[in-house]
Amino acid sequence: MPIVVNNNFSEDSFEMRSERLSAIQGNFATIQPELSAPDYIAECAEDCYDVYAELWTNYGVEDDQIEAATLDFNSKLALMEEEYQNAKYLAISIYRDNQTFLKQFEFDMRFPDSRNARIEKCLKVLKTHENHIDAGVSTLLPTAIITRLTNAVTAAEEAKWVQDKERGEAGHQHDLLLERFDSDSEILKELKSWWFAMMGKKDSRITWVGMVNPSTGGSGGNQISAPTNFRYDYADRTVRWNAVNGATSYQLESSDDNTTWDVMYEGGDTEFFTGEMLPDHKYLRIRSRDANGFSSYTTYNVIYEYVLNGPTNLTHNPALPGFTWDTVPNATAYEVQLRLASGTDDDYNLIYFGNDTTLIHGDPNGSYYVRARSWSNSGLSGWHLLAYSVGV
Repeated sequence: MPIVVNNNFSEDSFEMRSERLSAIQGNFATIQPELSAPDYIAECAEDCYDVYAELWTNYGVEDDQIEAATLDFNSKLALMEEEYQNAKYLAISIYRDNQTFLKQFEFDMRFPDSRNARIEKCLKVLKTHENHIDAGVSTLLPTAIITRLTNAVTAAEEAKWVQDKERGEAGHQHDLLLERFDSDSEILKELKSWWFAMMGKKDSRITWVGMVNPSTGGSGGNQISAPTNFRYDYADRTVRWNAVNGATSYQLESSDDNTTWDVMYEGGDTEFFTGEMLPDHKYLRIRSRDANGFSSYTTYNVIYEYVLNGPTNLTHNPALPGFTWDTVPNATAYEVQLRLASGTDDDYNLIYFGNDTTLIHGDPNGSYYVRARSWSNSGLSGWHLLAYSVGV
């Protein structure tokens, strides 16, 4: 359950607003004889939660449909990109002796991030193939590859249309919810002013109308304890801490300079997967929350010291095909990334993360860079780089 931690209504999440209105609708009739709020406030209090909850539910239904449409679209995009990569590596092999035709596909340009640009990138391949047919080019991409890519693009375009449709319908429900949210905020401001005028600022019953007692910063009671055993595990890139008795949620923050902090996570779990953070000094801090507000912070400094050796004897073995490297003492995992030699460091793609020292991996003809590094619970190594070629 969300906790109301202040009386700044503009900062409410949808969940927190629901908690406020639930308290008001449930308790207002009991306190009104003493509060004597104006009729328009009393009338709003009678069903404020019911009206808001219906709008929120309708928005949630649309939001769930967006999520389903987005998952479907993302899966179609992933399949489309897979077929694009198949066409790309096959084209590199087929047109290795005719770079003019190969460049017309624009495979040397980075695969884009935006959904529309990804589809356009694949359509460019299909259009170039059509142009090659019209020009009488003798060597063409196989029909099966083109058919699979065409079907994948069509499926992605259809999934995109469904996603856009669901987003439009959800946007309307969201607008209705925001309109009610804003009107309720004005009523809450007036209710708070009326409460302070009639009941004072120290009456703890203010929690009956979904607000915080300003004399305690919460609903009364002692401050909750801060999380203990706060740590960052390098091997699986996860922040962990011990559960705090009575905590309803935790707030995890990060900073690069120990001055400006950003919220990384808010919720009831006692761990959070960070992904790969920047390889430099990174500050983390966490605090607990309950009905009385927040605890003090527990801090941790994540320092990416290169405490390990990198994977030595990184070797490309065409007979596997793949790569081998020597075991690194104390390493718990190895990370391997690959790119074309014609690319840049931004083009590296992860091809392995695990604890084996042999990686089976085949490539189309071409020139490549592969790099590998070691991981452990206390840090990581620098990159070890290898240049190699296949069929060149």
